[in-house]
Amino acid sequence: MGGVSAPEGGGKRALDFELNLVPFIDLLSCCISFLLITAAWSQLARIETNQKVDPPGASKPNPAERTRVDVQIDAAGFKLLVPGDDIPISIPRIGAQYDWKKLEVRLRAVREAKPSIRQSVVAGMDMVPYKEIIRAMDVCSLVGLVDMSLGSAEPVNNGPGGN
Repeated sequence: MGGVSAPEGGGKRALDFELNLVPFIDLLSCCISFLLITAAWSQLARIETNQKVDPPGASKPNPAERTRVDVQIDAAGFKLLVPGDDIPISIPRIGAQYDWKKLEVRLRAVREAKPSIRQSVVAGMDMVPYKEIIRAMDVCSLVGLVDMSLGSAEPVNNGPGGN
């Protein structure tokens, strides 16, 4: 292969050098194969979200005009703001764990009562682990609320005699 040669003579050594490119080509083909395979896997575990949430300070719509379900996660549990309801639905924690089954049941009931609702906003208060927010997004996706947004959580009061 392309080496360097110097004329022999004068007691000097030959400067021929050969670079073997086969191992480098093998390594490159393995890296390309690995990247192509993992690129397909990265598409399997994703959740589509958008940022079509009301900006801070915007006027809040009348509960009868709402077209989305708001899921708020805080240290006490979940609060659901459902279209048509003035009072949020509270789902308290069971001990140290969030009640994921009850959240799923409530969201399914909302979807069955109002099948046209497909939008949800998931918001976590400070100090809520991100994995809990992702799990709430998974539950929303599971029940058919596929148009999902991440929002900022504002404290919600339960009103008089909240659930």
